[in-house]
Amino acid sequence: MPLALNNFSNVFGLFACAAQYSKVLLDAKKTWPNVPVITVGHVLVEGVKKLGMELLGNSKEVVFPQKIFTGNDATFMGHVHCEQHLSDEPYIHYIGSLDRIDFGEETDNKVFAVVDIKEYKNDNKEYPYISKIDSIKYIPIPTRPIYHIKIDLKKAEDINPTDTIMQIAGEYSLK
Repeated sequence: MPLALNNFSNVFGLFACAAQYSKVLLDAKKTWPNVPVITVGHVLVEGVKKLGMELLGNSKEVVFPQKIFTGNDATFMGHVHCEQHLSDEPYIHYIGSLDRIDFGEETDNKVFAVVDIKEYKNDNKEYPYISKIDSIKYIPIPTRPIYHIKIDLKKAEDINPTDTIMQIAGEYSLK
């Protein structure tokens, strides 16, 4: 079954990209009125609750308004590493990264999304069946832990700090 997937990046300016996206969305809805439109992108959308190290120092980041995704059946974003739900209408969800990258993500859950699309009988003769998103499930991904290990190397009897560090670090699982 065809899905209308739109993938864009923040290379263009906000207004040019938003205008182009609106046109693509309208075209998709006209071309496939019987299938859901799901947008997948790697941009920053207004309303993000938690940002990580991935965006620090990027003062020129383009922030897209949520309203440009109105009309989508679902929007899934990357770019922000922390999984978070932004909006139900329009539906916007950040999936986040698949693994922990830095200490700011130490307690973040990592997930992937499974979108279940079902086909329903429709009275429209041109499109006798219509597909809709039936459910969206977020499946947790096991990720490696990030440890904060504090070691006091100021002790006078510690003549080999490297051995001390290796011994203490060896007590933690690196799997």
